[in-house]
Amino acid sequence: MVRVFVFVSLLCLSLGLTASDVDDPEWCNQFRGPQRNGVYRSTGLLASWPKGGPPLLWQREGMGAGYSSPVITQDGIFVTGDEKGELLITALAADGTPRWRKPNGKAWAKSYPGARATCTYHRGRLYHMNGHGRLACLDAKTGDEIWAVPLLARFHAPNVQWGISECVLVVGDRVFAMTGGPEALMVCLDAKTGKLLWQSPPLRFQRTQKFGGKPVDPPVADTDKAGYASPVLLTVGDRQLLATASSRHLLLVDAKTGALVWTKELRVRHEVIGAIPIVRGNEVFFSAPDCGGFLYRVSIVDGKIQVAKRWEIPHDNCHGAMVLAGNRLIGSGYRKNKDWVQVDWTTGRVLASLKGPPRGSAVWADGRIYAQSERGMLLLLEATADKLVGHGQLRLTDGKKANVWAHPVIHDRRLYLRVNNSLRCYDLRSVE
Repeated sequence: MVRVFVFVSLLCLSLGLTASDVDDPEWCNQFRGPQRNGVYRSTGLLASWPKGGPPLLWQREGMGAGYSSPVITQDGIFVTGDEKGELLITALAADGTPRWRKPNGKAWAKSYPGARATCTYHRGRLYHMNGHGRLACLDAKTGDEIWAVPLLARFHAPNVQWGISECVLVVGDRVFAMTGGPEALMVCLDAKTGKLLWQSPPLRFQRTQKFGGKPVDPPVADTDKAGYASPVLLTVGDRQLLATASSRHLLLVDAKTGALVWTKELRVRHEVIGAIPIVRGNEVFFSAPDCGGFLYRVSIVDGKIQVAKRWEIPHDNCHGAMVLAGNRLIGSGYRKNKDWVQVDWTTGRVLASLKGPPRGSAVWADGRIYAQSERGMLLLLEATADKLVGHGQLRLTDGKKANVWAHPVIHDRRLYLRVNNSLRCYDLRSVE
């Protein structure tokens, strides 16, 4: 135990972290929970739901148009939404009572209008990047803006088709974000001041395919744009890597220097790689529409990063993300294979399939999968050895539109669901 404590302490010092930054399981301070993996630590939850789903505790309208999830912190609940041409960050008390609303630049008014990214809460501050690439830092108690950087404009980077959607990663005193374009692929900023600490080189490649899938003949030189995924931290030996994706590439970036240590181009028809990577140990799972899912093992050989593919599956999750529960990877496909599946992490073998529910997002808590389809049906599932067994459902919309894209959040035995303009809170406590 002493050796483990010393190792963690040294790792914290190397990253500029405190113990609370590393082990803070009680708060859902960023996209997909405290570890960015869709795993929530609440226990004592309903093992099955009554007809109509769990009880609704409260519902608040007026969050603004958007697809972002809430974050639940000691300083309140925070959610983003677009309204009257502005991106607004709304702060709520634990009971849903509004506390303040502050802007972060312009709303996203183009295709699929609405707020994209979820806030990241860190040491009493909120970090958020709007659909136009404006990265802002706000005081979580007051909403006052501390600093802001228009990243796309500063690095002369073009926006992506459906707007910047990255939920920025904050580690210690550093903020990591992607710009794409001709000057840099990723940047690292000082979390306190917004000062640039490093910029990675642009990702140059030979384009052989246009947006939409038509071939480019002959190929032309290009630099990749930002992607829609959000970065996660991967530790390999004494190296800290950022696992993420640009518009057309899977990536590993050195978190200390910004060096591109590994890239893998994918033939993504509409240049959307939106699912956040899943990390376990020195392995990372990526998924992309039209391509499938891929598990890679990352190692250091003679001081150099080596990446080896372990397996791949045809399930091409788009932006709903899958979730790793124990040794089982669970979630939906997209176009290449639409089924909801349970996959063995070690072998890539599909253990169970569930046909019928539309594609969507998945999170895990207390032995159950919360599988939310983009058409507004939330299913409570149990992953047995060879099946995905239903234990209840909750209808969120009339199912006519496929736009329920905010991921579920679970905290303190409560379920938080962002459905278009509203935020809903449900009681998950089991009856004792």
